[in-house]
Amino acid sequence: MSVDRIGKYHIALLIAVLIATNILYSPTECYSYEKKSISFVPVLLKSDENIQLSWKREKIILHELKKAIQMKRFFINDLPDTSVRKFVEEMENFRTMRIDMMRKYIEKFLLPEIYKILDASKEIRAKEFVSETDKNFFIVLKAKELGITSDELIKVMNSSYIAVPFISEFVKTKKKDKIQYKISGGIVWYHIKFYPDKKIEYACKIESWGIGSAEKKEKYTILNRKYNADEFAFMTAVNSLALNLQVKTRELKFFKLEAPIISINKRTIYLTLYKEDGLKEDHPFKIGEWIEDKDGNLEFRYSGFVRINKVSSKKENLSTGLAIYKGDWARGMIAVEHPYLGIDIAFKPRIAPIIVKKGAVLTDKFLLLFGNSLGQATAIDLNLNLSISPYIHSFQTFLVGGAGVGIVPVKTKLYSDIPSIIFNWPKESIFATMVNGHIGFLKRYYFGPFAIHLEGLAAFQRLFITDEYKDTTVYIYNNSFGTRLNLGLEYALGIDTNIGFFVGYDLFPPMDWWTIKCGRKEEDLKNYLSYQYPRIYSNGLSFGIYLHFSVSELPFNPFAILQSSLNEN
Repeated sequence: MSVDRIGKYHIALLIAVLIATNILYSPTECYSYEKKSISFVPVLLKSDENIQLSWKREKIILHELKKAIQMKRFFINDLPDTSVRKFVEEMENFRTMRIDMMRKYIEKFLLPEIYKILDASKEIRAKEFVSETDKNFFIVLKAKELGITSDELIKVMNSSYIAVPFISEFVKTKKKDKIQYKISGGIVWYHIKFYPDKKIEYACKIESWGIGSAEKKEKYTILNRKYNADEFAFMTAVNSLALNLQVKTRELKFFKLEAPIISINKRTIYLTLYKEDGLKEDHPFKIGEWIEDKDGNLEFRYSGFVRINKVSSKKENLSTGLAIYKGDWARGMIAVEHPYLGIDIAFKPRIAPIIVKKGAVLTDKFLLLFGNSLGQATAIDLNLNLSISPYIHSFQTFLVGGAGVGIVPVKTKLYSDIPSIIFNWPKESIFATMVNGHIGFLKRYYFGPFAIHLEGLAAFQRLFITDEYKDTTVYIYNNSFGTRLNLGLEYALGIDTNIGFFVGYDLFPPMDWWTIKCGRKEEDLKNYLSYQYPRIYSNGLSFGIYLHFSVSELPFNPFAILQSSLNEN
């Protein structure tokens, strides 16, 4: 055989290997996430017989819990109304939740209908396929034989799970100006097995809780929907509970999204997980391998993580993740979903400039004098950052809401009458308290474990001083609106934690917006043209530390109704 001929064989063999590799790792042929089939039982069981709920509110809780677990990663089996009615009627005889009785009645009233839909799984599971192509070919043939679609038959190949919701606590508290609800509950999961024998097993129970509160006199509007105080407090608690249970459901090992890495390009990995599977931007995935320990148990060992930065449709290209911490990765390693609620908590200790120019505040009872002062306010802010990336498809974009408190250096003296200005020297107050509330947006750009963030906030700021007038506490408030722009540098300590610092610019102009209270009574201002009000500025560079934590559970979630509405849309 000639050298030229040998070379031709080598070239032909190389081409064959390349073609085979391309087929093996093409999006249509390689492993993709197989959805699980679940059934939600529309009955709300109580673990405490003292829980009293109206029929309307039970329906609302059921609706929100069902919506929370109706994720794209699942095939949802709507159970026949007749079977559900019989199940509900029997379970209502027991008043409280009993897992043993639930399984008995699920077997009696619900499983026969589910078996009719999923009975073909026994034959399919008994087959052994050499390749994914053989498996897909069999599915097509079997689907034609049964008179159903291939997609419907794929549902059969997945184990079916049944979700039974319950509530364990329902408390409404009324205070002077507020209404608060606390709702605890969860889902009992059952696993239906079809091979080698049909049976149902208890899988697990997940629980969480939610708190909602509202001001009695306030009206609330979220995405053009109006709520009174009671409705808003109730819905916030229910939605918080539902979203927490959604994350806990995604965290269960048999429901986690996972897929092998198809390819790696620098810090970008490519996955066969898609929008149809419920993949979302910003959500973190650990990268690693399943390892069998000495006892034969599988353990996932990971060596870094990514955040999803592009979600594709199955008709498009592969989805991608951006490596934050990159280990020694190779094609074929597994990406496994890490639980994420979509909200980050950020603590921001900071200092900001405060300028006070002398002036006076006069009422019928006293005179408060401000001296000139120039200093730094020391404050700490608490932010909740809601990831809106899945809704606007912009990687690491957040809606920010938060509040803060701090101490401001001031020079003030309170005089109870005009003569006392001459003959009495009251003690000088040297500190005032500052509180603020703010909303805005944050955008983060990752470069490996480092990230730059840009933040723009609109804020309401209140500076207040307390003093004494004839044994009565006096409160003097100065209010203003302004903006903050922050530029920060962060470092990812782990998959859930970032630390960094930021430099900002605060712009709060002086406003003659004063509120004076003597005890509980509000006092009228008498400055008119006689006295110049103090001028209080907060303009200039600010500095601070940024500590960020991603959470998988948040009992009080001010974004709960908004998240629920966005998920519904």
